Amino acid sequence: MIELIINGKNINNNICINDIVDSENYRNIRTKSACIYLSKKPVEVLNAKYWERIYTKNDLIEKIELHNADERFKADYSNMNQNNVDGQFEANNKILMDIYGEPNVKNPGGREYIFDWGKLVSYLDIKSGDVGIVAVFN
Repeated sequence: MIELIINGKNINNNICINDIVDSENYRNIRTKSACIYLSKKPVEVLNAKYWERIYTKNDLIEKIELHNADERFKADYSNMNQNNVDGQFEANNKILMDIYGEPNVKNPGGREYIFDWGKLVSYLDIKSGDVGIVAVFN
């Protein structure tokens, strides 16, 4: 089985949020139906540093969003341009290809890897400039 390791734990569709987060390193936002955990500092995922958002429902992880924490891609008004966005997208795609090989689906706005537990998607939203990797669990 292909693994996704975060904080030294193998993440799958049955893992409880309490098994991977703690209040020292994450802050949480509660809604009526779910809870979102935001990393307070970059975490090591996929052999790189990422800001992490973990979405849960009934304490089970539904999806994890990863945003590259590399200083080269730090966004501010002086560097918010297509080159920065493209660079982040290319870096994310390279990381995933180095670990998982060729994606199952490839298009201009994303790369998708499909697994038994769910899927990993490297995405680029040209309108908003949002770039990241998301793991969605079955």
